[in-house]
Amino acid sequence: METMIHGFKYSSKTYLANEFSDILKDKYKSLKLEMGYITTIPSTKRRIQKRGYNHTELLASQLSKKLHLPYIKPLIKIKETKPLASLNPLERFLEINGAFQIDEKTLNLDYKSILLIDDILTTGTTAVEVARTLKETYPECNITLLVLATAKK
Repeated sequence: METMIHGFKYSSKTYLANEFSDILKDKYKSLKLEMGYITTIPSTKRRIQKRGYNHTELLASQLSKKLHLPYIKPLIKIKETKPLASLNPLERFLEINGAFQIDEKTLNLDYKSILLIDDILTTGTTAVEVARTLKETYPECNITLLVLATAKK
């Protein structure tokens, strides 16, 4: 799985979005979740241009179609961060703190429950920061994280 996720994320193996979204769909169904929207952790334009695509956006949009849930983009990443993979938990927290903000185009939407999609959960720092940012504007929103895999520690 690790090799496949790495290929999906860094080697343009975008066709894996379909297979990975099937895995997430099965997880979603087995957990008996009932969410209103699907979103993902946003990336910066620079990182998307460097990679050529946004891998988690591909994954979330595929899953959105399979679950018949709207895919939304309520956040934007406003801070260019270092890659977090090589950082310890404290460095991750300091690096990601304040990295996201609500996209003003989505302010009037009524979010009751959002399924947050990511590829790998390492420390959870990024997901917590995304949830914190969403909760500042949408305090009643239920946010559930669904990931493909957890990183080895």
